[in-house]
Amino acid sequence: ETELAQLASQVLERVDRHWNQIQENIADSLLRTYNTSWADPDGGFPELTRDEFLAKITLAQVQLMEEDAITLYFGDSDIFGGHVVDVFWTVEKMYPATLVG
Repeated sequence: ETELAQLASQVLERVDRHWNQIQENIADSLLRTYNTSWADPDGGFPELTRDEFLAKITLAQVQLMEEDAITLYFGDSDIFGGHVVDVFWTVEKMYPATLVG
């Protein structure tokens, strides 16, 4: 249990250290998609600024895939119809955010 707790703590510290980079990734990957394909001002889903968009994306789960790879899952406040935003991240690279589900 101690080893698992230490590993979880290391992963969360890594997420915290790179939080700005994670948010930039999500906005760069999905903000345009939202504004061009999902926004519906008449239906109550206006186009969003970068800050407004990021305020709606909330970290829901951190999953350790392997010792050197994690997936971050984010709630979307229903702006993507309840899809989940995910970011897959290895030691070498953070991949662009995608929609799943």
